[in-house]
Amino acid sequence: MGYKIEQTIDAPVYKVWKSWSSEEETQKWLAPKARVIFEKNGAYEFFWDEDPNKDSTIGCKIKKIEKERSLTFEWQGKTEYIEMFRKPFGPTLITVSFHEEENEKTVLILEQRETRELEKWKAYDEWMSGAWNYAINCLKKYIERKE
Repeated sequence: MGYKIEQTIDAPVYKVWKSWSSEEETQKWLAPKARVIFEKNGAYEFFWDEDPNKDSTIGCKIKKIEKERSLTFEWQGKTEYIEMFRKPFGPTLITVSFHEEENEKTVLILEQRETRELEKWKAYDEWMSGAWNYAINCLKKYIERKE
């Protein structure tokens, strides 16, 4: 299965990129708390609960950075789905691509292609796709409001 989300944001690519590459910026649209060490194998952790072991991406890392072009990072589901990301499975990968268009607009494409033969995987994909749609809409509102 997997999912793909595409969104046009009325801002130049460098501003959209910064919203993904800065711990401070990600806390304004993605999660209330974050730990971002923006380098290959650096932490890319987000926390939606006071307990870091619940509803978080604790332990997830950045896997690939192509400045202002693409970002690939590990991801895992909320507490309800967390067993699908623990050993022996591990996190899944998300890739975000950034394409600058005319008039300082950016087309952002977020993709998660992996699928696993696990009982809850389809439900996870559906939930995560909806959660990313919501997050990307929050990002769009945040960035366009700043303009």
